[in-house]
Amino acid sequence: MAKNLKKFANARFVRTIDLGLLRRLLERHANALSGLDLAILDDDSDAARKALLEFFLGPDENHPDGLVTDLHRIAELGDANGLRLLQDQARRRGVGIMAANDGAPDEGREDPKHVALRLFLDERELFDVAADTLSYTTLSSYSEFSGTDEGIDAEVNEVTCSAFKASAESLLEEELRGRYCQRRLV
Repeated sequence: MAKNLKKFANARFVRTIDLGLLRRLLERHANALSGLDLAILDDDSDAARKALLEFFLGPDENHPDGLVTDLHRIAELGDANGLRLLQDQARRRGVGIMAANDGAPDEGREDPKHVALRLFLDERELFDVAADTLSYTTLSSYSEFSGTDEGIDAEVNEVTCSAFKASAESLLEEELRGRYCQRRLV
């Protein structure tokens, strides 16, 4: 992961990003933030966007490590593939994630980086699951994965097998090929 914010000094990103969302992200790191007065982000003006661009282009010591990490995590899901993963997780949870465009020319289309930023702030669990899914699909070597609770023995009985079968059938029906992919569990 890059150690700086130069990749966020993109004129299109700064020109189009919702300053309210970005301000919320920056406020999470306000104690360690230097080189940017957050008050300038109160209004959506050219001066605010210019100050933001200068901040991203500024010295690395002004950028808190936590902010750099957060922005890079958001950027990982801020493309078409990341948006698809976010939409999949949102659909599974019954959460609407696309903002209303009020008849804008690009109606129904929202920049994936903006969606990722909003979900990072407002739907963190959904964002984290999508980020985990992305990391699983982009591995370049073998890795060991473990859950949050370790050392738990599997409880294999009629009740747990039935629950597993029902969950697997539901997943196959909803997400994959419907009842076509049916397999009998022994």
